[in-house]
Amino acid sequence: MAASSNDGKAITSINITPMVDIILVLLIIFMVTSSAMSAAEAIEVDKPAAATGTSSSESSQTLVITCDVDGSFYAGAESLADGAAVTSYARSVVAENGPTQAIIRCDRAASVNTLVTIIDALRLAGVKKYAISTEPVAEAGQPNRG
Repeated sequence: MAASSNDGKAITSINITPMVDIILVLLIIFMVTSSAMSAAEAIEVDKPAAATGTSSSESSQTLVITCDVDGSFYAGAESLADGAAVTSYARSVVAENGPTQAIIRCDRAASVNTLVTIIDALRLAGVKKYAISTEPVAEAGQPNRG
């Protein structure tokens, strides 16, 4: 018997080293995954509500551009100075990934000029498909805040 030692006593201890190794690997995988998932929504904005909005799936070829109340632009958590910087960033993403779609996340208080600047910058970079991110409307006609 492999479970007994030379003096006939049974093994009474459990080797937990393999279990600890597996738990550490899973922990690392969850940490990497959660940081990658939160990068797309790094800047919080109060998105406008829309009754006709649909959900879209983000892929590796999805570019997310965020604009906040004061007209600042962001790609993930990276700040972009102006429309030219958005164009440059989008061109680099298109060159790296090929055909790319974009999701524009603007704060409801952001000016229309800011939104148009982003759309122009994306078109100049060769992004042909883009969507504007909104919040779903609750039943009473108010935005869903939950």
